[in-house]
Amino acid sequence: MPHRLGLDHTRLTYCSQACEFRLALRDGFISVAADRHRPAAQIILDLMRLYIAENETPNALTAETLRKSAKGEDVFPVSSLSGLFKQLGI
Repeated sequence: MPHRLGLDHTRLTYCSQACEFRLALRDGFISVAADRHRPAAQIILDLMRLYIAENETPNALTAETLRKSAKGEDVFPVSSLSGLFKQLGI
């Protein structure tokens, strides 16, 4: 017999299992965060920043600079901070 919201037994079972999994995942995450003495929200923010940094598409200038650096083009070695400033004209 269908559920009053129109869900059959299979869908109800799937939803129930998904909810249990999410609760277990959340509880485990909060437990580890507490063990590390870090707020769970801060860890989530750090993970979001890391995800963006790793998956962000660089703009055209940055992409070209990365390609050149990989080929060894426009790379100027320096041995000290003062040497870097001198090359940059600072």
